[in-house]
Amino acid sequence: MAGIALLYASVGIFLIGIGALKPKWLWPTLIIITITSSGVMVLDNTYADEFLVGCLLFGIFLAIMVGPGTSRKIPATTLSRLSEWVFILMVVYMLVESLRGLLILGGLQKIRWIVFYLMIGALSFVISLNNFPIPSGRKIALIVSGSTLAYLGIYIGHGLISEIVFGVNRYNLQLIYWGTSAYALFLVAVGVPSALLLFKDKNPFFKLIGWCTLLTAIFAAFYYDSRVCLLAIPVFLIALIPSFSFRKLFSFSLVFIFVVILGASFFLPSYYRDFANWKRDFLGFTETIYNPRKSNVDIDRLFLLQSAFQSIGESLETCLFGYGFRTYGYIISPKMRELYAQNNNPEMAKKVKEDVGAETFTALVVDTGIVGLFLLVINFLLVGLRIFFQKGNSNRIMLLSSLLIISFWSLVIYYLDIVLFYFAIMPSGLLIQLSRYTPKEPRAEENN
Repeated sequence: MAGIALLYASVGIFLIGIGALKPKWLWPTLIIITITSSGVMVLDNTYADEFLVGCLLFGIFLAIMVGPGTSRKIPATTLSRLSEWVFILMVVYMLVESLRGLLILGGLQKIRWIVFYLMIGALSFVISLNNFPIPSGRKIALIVSGSTLAYLGIYIGHGLISEIVFGVNRYNLQLIYWGTSAYALFLVAVGVPSALLLFKDKNPFFKLIGWCTLLTAIFAAFYYDSRVCLLAIPVFLIALIPSFSFRKLFSFSLVFIFVVILGASFFLPSYYRDFANWKRDFLGFTETIYNPRKSNVDIDRLFLLQSAFQSIGESLETCLFGYGFRTYGYIISPKMRELYAQNNNPEMAKKVKEDVGAETFTALVVDTGIVGLFLLVINFLLVGLRIFFQKGNSNRIMLLSSLLIISFWSLVIYYLDIVLFYFAIMPSGLLIQLSRYTPKEPRAEENN
């Protein structure tokens, strides 16, 4: 524990130094730390990314205090101005809900979420300043893709070393060093689209990074048996099709099919070698929705959704504003037990904890009500509209696919504590900056 504390203190001091002494490095540094720490766990907690970003921001504010002053970028359109105001409103609303949760649950650890949303608001403000040059869309795609490749390499390498050298199953590393596979691989929702943008680049090195990131992501999805990744990556590949000529599409398809067969041959669990099991796990949830007494596939996800709306339906206040941030576990637990009991599953009812875990959608509905859900949906919609209507943007389909997959991920895992999620959908965040991507000649210089 002392060694981990010393390591994080050292990295934190280093990031404070970068922010204070090299503030122009804000964007590359921010992208690297939000990507590479997004799924890491330290001492059973997922605060690595917020700690690192907080240290960087502290250094940045030191630089601002002694600098010549600041000026904000003026939003170019009514849509971008509206996007900024709605995001600010969402952050303020989440701050209020965090305070409600603190007052209801007590405990100093709940102050974390107040600090967290203050930091998210500060981050959105800082990246909108003119003081910090934004790299070209092309460079941002390279940094995101390269950081994703590094993260996935470490993630896979950790699993391989644990199994081959120490005889520890890779899944036993979850909730100790990493989140669950869906949580640890959330960065795929941004990293793979960035990699696929590089496929159009004229520079062979950029293309190589793109290919390596895609192949490593596929490898990770099979190795850690992440269903959401195995569903998301094909969506991104379909979005890439309009950018390819027939010859390139044919060549790419052959490589992709080869990699999938190779990955499935080595790492697909024997359980999935029976197509009936594959169909059950990937499609069985639809049957569960219509007949939960007959099908139990992911029935916990169905009950989480049902208990969420039952909970907020108890009064007009809870319907609109929920119960307060991070209260969802205590609120839905009794209703989860009732649903299991009604479904003739008393054993599962006994296993429901007092503070049950849930995915983002359920948690957001219970914690913040219809108002919180509405604000997040409007943020998604505004970012999507800005990407769609941006002039000269040939990457609309890919980036809208990224936004779609991020929203879909909310039904799988809880990601409201991942800084990368907010960074991606900020008014001046990653997806908006990636929409500026344009391929250049290998020796072309870019002006920032």
